[in-house]
Amino acid sequence: MIGKSTLWRHPGHLVWILAAYLPFLWEMVIPFTGDQKTYISIAMEMRERGEWLQPYLFGDPNYLKPPFQYWMTLLSWKLLGFHVFATFLPGVIALVLIAWLLNEIASLLGERKWYVNSGLWFAATAGAMTYALSAQMDIYVCLFYAASWWAGLRFLEDRPNQRAGEDRKVFWLYLAFILAGVSALVKSPLYSVFWVSGYVIYLLISGEWLLFKSKHLYYSLLAGIVTGLLWYLALFIRDGEQFWTQFFLHEQLQKGSNGGTLLDLWVPLLYMAFPFTLLLFTAIRSAWMGRRTAGVLRFVIAWSLPPALFFSLFPYRTSLYLFILVPALAVLVDWGCFRANRTRTFRFLSRATGIILALGLAIFGFALYRFEFIPADLMLAILFTGVASAVVLWFGWMRLFTITALFAVLFCRMGSIEIARSDRHGMLEAIGPVKDYQVAMLDENRDVWHEIGLLSVSLSSPMRRLFDFDEMMDQLHEGGTVILSDDQAERFRHTLNDSIEAEGKRLEWKPWKRFKRRQKIPFKEVLLQGKAAIPEFDSLISREYEVVRIAR
Repeated sequence: MIGKSTLWRHPGHLVWILAAYLPFLWEMVIPFTGDQKTYISIAMEMRERGEWLQPYLFGDPNYLKPPFQYWMTLLSWKLLGFHVFATFLPGVIALVLIAWLLNEIASLLGERKWYVNSGLWFAATAGAMTYALSAQMDIYVCLFYAASWWAGLRFLEDRPNQRAGEDRKVFWLYLAFILAGVSALVKSPLYSVFWVSGYVIYLLISGEWLLFKSKHLYYSLLAGIVTGLLWYLALFIRDGEQFWTQFFLHEQLQKGSNGGTLLDLWVPLLYMAFPFTLLLFTAIRSAWMGRRTAGVLRFVIAWSLPPALFFSLFPYRTSLYLFILVPALAVLVDWGCFRANRTRTFRFLSRATGIILALGLAIFGFALYRFEFIPADLMLAILFTGVASAVVLWFGWMRLFTITALFAVLFCRMGSIEIARSDRHGMLEAIGPVKDYQVAMLDENRDVWHEIGLLSVSLSSPMRRLFDFDEMMDQLHEGGTVILSDDQAERFRHTLNDSIEAEGKRLEWKPWKRFKRRQKIPFKEVLLQGKAAIPEFDSLISREYEVVRIAR
């Protein structure tokens, strides 16, 4: 059992991350990202086929991404069952592992182990909350990147005793490159290249030139390459032409510009690093001034330079590409909190962070309350967390702040759950208890971002994807249920009714009111006067789906 004293130190303080992320993980939240809908759907089709090697979507092989994310989802479903908790638990486990690795890395770089909080800083960021609670690849990219760096630094830490004729333990070097090879199976082989490039940079700027004469460096590189290529070679042998066309030509080599600018790439990093965004500047300033960096600055440069440079030059730019920098920045900020916490700049920026966080959480909590999404007690908890964060930052209690920030993560999650609650409960009420594939959704356009996978895990029962009217009729005749969007219901209501009535039967239509995302809402009026001031408020924030089955 972890004692009180160790809850403030690595690794015992990782319990605070579990306290922020595990509660209510079985509840559906408003999706933080859109891509996870695709990945859950792919994993669901693989589960239906009993397939582990080849991803599937729309009944056909799909090579949009490598399979590691699908494997984690499938494994969790296999062990825990097909539901929300099992879908998102792997991401939370990955987050805790990253936090542990960052703490270990900070210790290897010379920080005092009793003070290290890098993992807490990372877990408390908006980026970590977004991707740890989304069934997509980015959290695993950070996991293997951090794991490779940890093993690589462990190898360098093991100083050889030349008098005794001892060598470094090459096990860590091989492990580092093999982990980097596995990262090629997460999102793209590019991330393996990034790590190798960064590690070479670190060796050069750390004066480890003699290592380039070691055969083990090149053997370990070869081991990593072989590890990373295994799945690609297997798929190339099994389905070479389509695999080459879709994954390598379309997804890797022919991805053109999306019109994104450097601001579209770099500005979201400030959001993903919050709440330590402002503190980052004082940490960089202190490191640049040479305040006993102990290798931290070299490490951050080596970690960050390859992905930052590549994605800045790459014509296709999106907001999530630089999330991979956030773990290294967490290590830098943690170092800055210990080395520069007495400077006026640090005190000013930490207090400014506290004020911004208090105001932001106050607006967030009050807005959700005025929209009648959350109860008053949750609003007060959010407000209190913001005030507490401001107070501890005002006095410079940085370790305590990481814990209040994690509580902010918990309460923000609870707010998202409350928003999604009516969505999920409305679906469960309209559908009732069902067997696997008894419910289906219409997807005429074969939309890769269709939410059938996400709704299936919310229902705890996989749904069937239908592509046309005839398949809808077959589903209904088999005693199944069909879910139609508001647009689809308007187009097919009369045709479906007429077809079923011609057979002497009757359709049962049950409305399912759903939360409408990405909708312009008059925030000012609602905040000042409440939602009653907007007569059409319900129609602004909701849309009505239909649950259709043959009446018994």
